[in-house]
Amino acid sequence: MGKRKLPFGYQMKQGEVTIHEAEAAVVHEIFEKYVSGASYLEITGMLRNQPVTYQPDKLWNKNMVARILENACYIGENGFPPIIEKGVFQGAAEKRSGKQGSPRKTAAQKTLSRLCKGISPAKAEPRVLAALNRLIEIPQMIQPPEVQPSENPQAAALHQQLDAVMEQQPIDEDAASILIMQLVSARYNAIGPEEYETERLRRYFGMKTTMTELDAEILRETVSNVTICSKKAILTLKNGQTIEME
Repeated sequence: MGKRKLPFGYQMKQGEVTIHEAEAAVVHEIFEKYVSGASYLEITGMLRNQPVTYQPDKLWNKNMVARILENACYIGENGFPPIIEKGVFQGAAEKRSGKQGSPRKTAAQKTLSRLCKGISPAKAEPRVLAALNRLIEIPQMIQPPEVQPSENPQAAALHQQLDAVMEQQPIDEDAASILIMQLVSARYNAIGPEEYETERLRRYFGMKTTMTELDAEILRETVSNVTICSKKAILTLKNGQTIEME
């Protein structure tokens, strides 16, 4: 197919140029994402995951995105019906020309930047979002890391005492009850922090709904470190468990 006869977002109806609603919605999203700080590459990736195409025989690319962002038809010039407000179009133009300062990071992006320890969070953000949403969908994925169980001499001694009491007839029920309570307490105190944190994380994720963008609070409450390795993001949860997401 050749070049489009009309700019993306428009169609010809009964000899008149009108707005193509589905394409116009994509135009709005392109401008909003760009003005909010997204790069051409990030916007292109987003566009390839939705059904509206620029041309049926071609994938979205950065040149298509740039062409849309630069076209003044979208604010009503040259007789076209407006799709974008002039302020939004001007904001995109200022960003392209470098007049606008660097876009302000969201709270989630700042948190992610700290967790990544200097690595650009733009590379990690979609993968971290996908990993956290997966845990929200299936909190049972959260498991304590394998640790060598520590000996509990107090529990072992109480268990021996309880066995001795239970072997004596008649059983001293008061003594047995006291020993049972002491044994339960000793075993409870011996539980490592990983188990506590694992249960907390399961409950926490179980109360959340899937996100469309990263949430700073969820990052702070659940993740202690993010490592970017090749094409993977490796999240270290606060119970010590690692989660990989390509």
